[in-house]
Amino acid sequence: MVTSTCTLERRRPEQAAAASAQLLLLAGLVAAFGLGPVGVLAGVVYAGGLLGLLSAAMQRAGRPALGPADFVTLARALLVGGVTALVAEDLLIGWTPGPVLVALAAVALVLDAVDGKVARHTGTVSPVGARFDMEVDAWLILVLSVYVAGIVGPWVLAIGAMRYAFVAASWALPWLSRWWPPLSRCSPGRSGAPCCCCGRRRGLISGCRPPAEPGPRSAQCAPRPTRRAARAPY
Repeated sequence: MVTSTCTLERRRPEQAAAASAQLLLLAGLVAAFGLGPVGVLAGVVYAGGLLGLLSAAMQRAGRPALGPADFVTLARALLVGGVTALVAEDLLIGWTPGPVLVALAAVALVLDAVDGKVARHTGTVSPVGARFDMEVDAWLILVLSVYVAGIVGPWVLAIGAMRYAFVAASWALPWLSRWWPPLSRCSPGRSGAPCCCCGRRRGLISGCRPPAEPGPRSAQCAPRPTRRAARAPY
């Protein structure tokens, strides 16, 4: 067991460093914001699954190491691990530091605009990197939708389930898994299928923002008067 672990560290030192970084992030959330054992466990399970699936994908593709853009995506994935831990803790006790959750998700969203550019500028675009990027996006959307569902209602879960419903449908309809042509607003060479992810993430992050005054999370859903409502009927 020790020998296999040492071999893994020699072959994938970046993944060992990523696991350590995830643990440090979770430890920081525990020390600064009181993250409980459920959140820590969720973060550890997430990190283990992430690195295991990434290692398997790289092995199938015959890639010995991560590329420059993959490191950016990996950093974003670790931030998503922090979001996952906070949301898991919220499901248990009904409270989580909203500003911290929003900050982690917002930085992850900003980094999503970086990894693609790095891959193109360094000539390291690859199917593995593109899939890694897309799956991190999909998981972040799912986790945020679980959190926001406690604010605006369970219908938001449909937003997070879209990617996984699409994958399930592609098993029955293989033509759905083809490479989709790029849309006009997408980056050159990028599939058109995931282009709507950015808008969904921005909307979900906006839904995670804490209320201006202390109160229950449901207070964020209170209706607000609008100019349209104040108009006299025709």
